[in-house]
Amino acid sequence: MRAFTSTRDITALHALPNGSLRIETSGGVLQAFANGKTQVLSRQECLPTRCNAPLPPRAHGAVVTACLPDGLTAVFGDSCLWQAQRPGPSLPTHLRAVTALARWNGRLVIGVRRQGAWVQDGPTWRPLTQHESEPTDHNIQALTEYQKTLYASTLDQGLVTFDGQHWSQLRAPLLSSDAPRQLLIHGEQLLVRHGDGQVDRLTQGRWERAVFKPLLPRPEVSALASDGRTLIVLQWGGFSRLSNGTWTHHFDLPALRATPLTCALLDGERLWLGTQGKGLYELSGNTITRHDERHGLPDDWLTALQKTPDGTLWAGTFVGGLARLRPGATRWERLPQTDGQQVTALEPRRNSLLVATRQKVLTVNAPGTSLPAIHEAQALCQGATLGLWIGARTALYQA
Repeated sequence: MRAFTSTRDITALHALPNGSLRIETSGGVLQAFANGKTQVLSRQECLPTRCNAPLPPRAHGAVVTACLPDGLTAVFGDSCLWQAQRPGPSLPTHLRAVTALARWNGRLVIGVRRQGAWVQDGPTWRPLTQHESEPTDHNIQALTEYQKTLYASTLDQGLVTFDGQHWSQLRAPLLSSDAPRQLLIHGEQLLVRHGDGQVDRLTQGRWERAVFKPLLPRPEVSALASDGRTLIVLQWGGFSRLSNGTWTHHFDLPALRATPLTCALLDGERLWLGTQGKGLYELSGNTITRHDERHGLPDDWLTALQKTPDGTLWAGTFVGGLARLRPGATRWERLPQTDGQQVTALEPRRNSLLVATRQKVLTVNAPGTSLPAIHEAQALCQGATLGLWIGARTALYQA
């Protein structure tokens, strides 16, 4: 298991006697060496260390101070760096949210809130923690592989992509926002749903922003689903369907009015709609059937839907764990190993199903075992070329 631990939010820097540098971040602890390589020491979140006593009050106030071998160094405000009571090298705009200071191999190292660790190189600064080695944000919301590239949506740092060798970052204004939430491949397109309900589209290397805004009766999209041919777009109290280039809008179903829709699954001629508070609806032709706790569902708030090749339908819930509906059955079965847990993602894997919850990642339908080291898992991706990826609140894992 390979872990990518964020170094973009530095909490402390420590020069070690062996010549290496200990880097504490909000996503874990790394060790940097003089040859430029880094290794993960821990994935546990670190608490910020206490600052040293500040210098006498100045106009801007001292933000960060550290007792370095050559004297006290401080950052005043967020721009002026002082060394041993004398003005030091200036900081460029993108490095002014300084959180930590250290002297390493005779050079000054600064930790920056969202830009990692940087080392002074003469009159300039160069990154100590390279962007190519990890994503810029460890809080992963969704994962998918599109045209041999891994796309990871983050909490508030846009999209992070990985082509197998290099990381890249995509943010506004290229995208509608820096808060992408869902990634979905529909046909030859990659759709990105944002926290504000807008949907962007990537086709043949070109991004289009807010592509559904003029086409839908309601402005905010809550979820997307596709079987490769038909696209389902969930909105408040109803949904829209795109099939063969034609839109149809369905907001006249009494059961769905004033209902938050959370997830959907296209299943041949049937459509499954998960809700927040009203369980699961099954639409087949003109017939609509409600599935809830009376039918064995452990919770009426659905978070994820998936169907495995054996015909079993799987439903993840907010506080009730995972349930399954076997072919031909009318009652749902709970999975005891997930009782009371929040299911965050479901992903088919070979002949089994990979299940992510806030506590663990496990497999079902196979002699699977849980992966207890992965906590707060939020996204799963079984890529055709890039393998299995697990996105969590504190790290991104490659199995």
